[in-house]
Amino acid sequence: MKITAVSGGVSRTARARSTWLAPTDEKYTAIPRFWRSSCSPRAKCCGRSRGSMTPALTARVMRRAIASIGADACGVVAIPSSLMPDLRALPGAVRRRLAAPILRALGGARDRSVFDLEDRVRALEAEWRRYRDDLVAASFHRDLPLYHQARFGGDPAEIRRQCEGLIEPFRGRQRVLDIGCGRGIFLALMRDQGIGGYGIDLDDRMLEECRRAGLDARPGDALAHLGGLPAGSLDGIFARHLAEHLLPGELVRLVHECRRVLRPGAPIVMVAPDPATLTVGAHSFWLDPQHVRPLPSALLAFYAEIAGFADIEVRTSSPSETRLSAEAQASSEDLRLIDRTLFGDRYYAVLARAPSA
Repeated sequence: MKITAVSGGVSRTARARSTWLAPTDEKYTAIPRFWRSSCSPRAKCCGRSRGSMTPALTARVMRRAIASIGADACGVVAIPSSLMPDLRALPGAVRRRLAAPILRALGGARDRSVFDLEDRVRALEAEWRRYRDDLVAASFHRDLPLYHQARFGGDPAEIRRQCEGLIEPFRGRQRVLDIGCGRGIFLALMRDQGIGGYGIDLDDRMLEECRRAGLDARPGDALAHLGGLPAGSLDGIFARHLAEHLLPGELVRLVHECRRVLRPGAPIVMVAPDPATLTVGAHSFWLDPQHVRPLPSALLAFYAEIAGFADIEVRTSSPSETRLSAEAQASSEDLRLIDRTLFGDRYYAVLARAPSA
């Protein structure tokens, strides 16, 4: 039979004198004697009789408290909601006195209260939101995405030309999802090509720009939106410059969700900056503070393979404007290698299909 005693720097004899044993289902738990005396029918707390707080009730509350209160690795103490009515029934003075011994038994966190869990959770959530906002400079300006698109997003006509090279897999389809549709360039291209579809984005200003152009653009988070779709409900998925904005775990989940919601044989196209070109991976990639990390094309293609996609293909496009001269490249294989490595194509696309039924 296991004995769990309140920790502290006292002798075994002194501890035995100051505690009494309250039986539980599987073990005995040592309860400080003051809880029994303080909660007896004759005890006075703050000048008021606590006759309703019998030793049996106090023992029951304390057994449940010590058996069920837990502390995680960060020292946050949790109280089950089912225990709160009994704890609230205790006098305030008794609640304050019971907190410290329980916490000492849970690891010596003498200065933490068992009653502030909700405040601590709210503080942690607020800190996490601040961290994620700081990670992507979200607090810089509410219109930062628009300003960034205007400065670094590229010419819409050039982006449309890039997308035209990727439209072929979607021809004849009527329910294609553009994840992170932004300014709606690919949505407009699909509309002009007679392809049905819609887009989702998190930025209200981008969505308003799409709506002004008569495009079907809806607010939504990628993972949440995909998670709400039935299996096999989409004709295709296009995601341009989305993957590099996601944490690795988020990206893996997104690729698997895409596989789930696509109909057999439906295509998926994911476009990202190509870090194999060093002027991209070491420079232009970092011009967007919302980028998480460079993503090699081989890794994204591997994620697609593991998720069960078929016919996986990688294409690169948009050569860098700055290149070594043709004369220099013709003069040496080493210079041609340097040119490809430093000034190669800026983007890649991973194309794949959901396997046929």
